[in-house]
Amino acid sequence: MTIRDYNKLIEEGVSLKQIAQAYGEIASLKIRKIRSEVERNRTFFNEISTVYKIVKQQAAAKKIAITKPKKTLSVILTSNYRFYGNIDSEVIRHFMINTAKIITDRLVIGKTGQEYLKAVRYFNAFQAVELSKDLPTAQDLNTLSTAIKNYNQVLVFYPQLITLLTQKPVIADITELPEKNIPQGQDKKTADPYIIFEPELEKIVQFFDNQIILLLLEQTFFEAELARTASRLLAMDQAQVEANNFIKDQKTSRAHLVRTIENVKLLENISALRVLRKERTI
Repeated sequence: MTIRDYNKLIEEGVSLKQIAQAYGEIASLKIRKIRSEVERNRTFFNEISTVYKIVKQQAAAKKIAITKPKKTLSVILTSNYRFYGNIDSEVIRHFMINTAKIITDRLVIGKTGQEYLKAVRYFNAFQAVELSKDLPTAQDLNTLSTAIKNYNQVLVFYPQLITLLTQKPVIADITELPEKNIPQGQDKKTADPYIIFEPELEKIVQFFDNQIILLLLEQTFFEAELARTASRLLAMDQAQVEANNFIKDQKTSRAHLVRTIENVKLLENISALRVLRKERTI
């Protein structure tokens, strides 16, 4: 390689570093903006989920249920974009491992998941939904509502932020089947609280199935976006470290090449001087 080649590689490394810095700064600003809101909403949606469990348990005890033609739908949330580190791949692997063990239909949201699973022949049988952005609009949620409304159980696979340094794949059952929510050591009779419903329980069940499920689904999108943003921040920080190492290596190689060229020139000059001395002595 020539010095010009090394200079070109160094310029490319500097450009990659600047891109990583820009993405990292954007991710940092985004986390500051949405983290507190998501964590505040998390408490609210956990409470909504708890109420939903109680309603489902009471409905099951009174044999009130909305009959749906299909059993289980597994939904995976992935991004339409790149530069999020390994978090999407981890969620996809988690999705593949867990859905292979159960009988379920599959719904894949996001280009990343669709492209990955299309390459795996066993998982070609899935529905695909592409949103204009990673966070759904009201119209997108209505589309998803149509896709999930005929299922008794909806499992959502998505990444969740644990800390800024840790994100992990999780599964949320947003339909909250009552059998899964009875504490160990209790039967249905002791687990069911004494509650008076107004209006009647059947209408409340219908409301939850039509509205609350969408709210819980929307929260999983926000959780996934927060986790992906944190993953991008870490990935871009690592990219900057790698870019710095790359630039340092290329500069070292260039300096070695420059010294080699200078040594060759010096040897050529010494050889030329020796030849001149021989000619003068002759």
